[in-house]
Amino acid sequence: MNLNKPSFFLIFSILIFTTNSLYSAESVFFMRADNLVVTPSTQPVTQVLVANNSAKDFNGSLSVKFPEGWKVDQVSKELSIKAGESQKIPFAIMSATDIEANSYALSLHLKGGEVEIRKDTSIVCSTAPYAKPKIDGQLDDWKDALPIRFKTGEYGNVVYTYWNRRAFCLALEVNEKKHLNHNTASPDAIQFALSPEGAQTGKKGNEKSQRYEFLVIPQNQGEAKVLQLLDFNNELSLCQEAMDVGGEHLAKSYAKCQHKNGKTIYEISIPLKIMPELRATTGRAFCFSFLIHDPDGTGIRNFGEQMRLPENQKSDFAWRKWQGAKWRQQTEFDNKLEWGFSSSIH
Repeated sequence: MNLNKPSFFLIFSILIFTTNSLYSAESVFFMRADNLVVTPSTQPVTQVLVANNSAKDFNGSLSVKFPEGWKVDQVSKELSIKAGESQKIPFAIMSATDIEANSYALSLHLKGGEVEIRKDTSIVCSTAPYAKPKIDGQLDDWKDALPIRFKTGEYGNVVYTYWNRRAFCLALEVNEKKHLNHNTASPDAIQFALSPEGAQTGKKGNEKSQRYEFLVIPQNQGEAKVLQLLDFNNELSLCQEAMDVGGEHLAKSYAKCQHKNGKTIYEISIPLKIMPELRATTGRAFCFSFLIHDPDGTGIRNFGEQMRLPENQKSDFAWRKWQGAKWRQQTEFDNKLEWGFSSSIH
């Protein structure tokens, strides 16, 4: 990008005006509002990340315009951020209404000195209610989950999550032109990971993994194989070793995959017993994200990219390589998206 000329972006970029020049906001400041890990009506707190990537300290205010009718503790807060540092600014929601679409528009306004930034964005409620779905490749049992919808180019996707005493459950609707199962050299697949709240992705191969990572590959007749790619405390150097996907199906896990009329439905259940660090219980936050592998279509669809994670969450150790996967020539965002275990959405 040539920063000496004005650039205008309709979606993901905003403009920073100073007294002397015009810059892309992504090279100077970054703002992102955390998703809610419980429904808005339960009075949660959302935090807005503000990263100061400039060479100067910033002193000013952050204002947030919430959906009409929402009440928060403060709509504007003063802040000071040193050059090269970041802060998370909390906003407590006192009163709000849940909507079926599960998408809530926000407007962020950062102002101070010569800097003024406005960013229109949205958040979702990323929570896993307590339920016990039948894993059969159908979505009949997912009516009490909160769907999160996103698009990759022209293709829509929907993700649902549940949990219960025994398992973490995941369902995905993936729109694609062609479905490729395990009989092809590069099959379609779902790759996902879960981590305790506050976990981070290390920067060196000898650091330990802070996540549980899994792969689901479609088989014949609606079946799907589940493999564990990475365990908690594995060395991150394993991420660079392409795992053989011919191994045994993960014990006590269940997965189905149905493809019809350009839509593939995945249903997955992973035993919580093998993920003790999550300490799953109602009200506990955790981290979750996934990749959709569509090698003959869009390529990799990274949910963290759709959720606008900051650049410092890209890592060479973000996801484990596996044999047959077609990776992009770029560093991927990791799995550290905010999520929560809840009792119900009602």
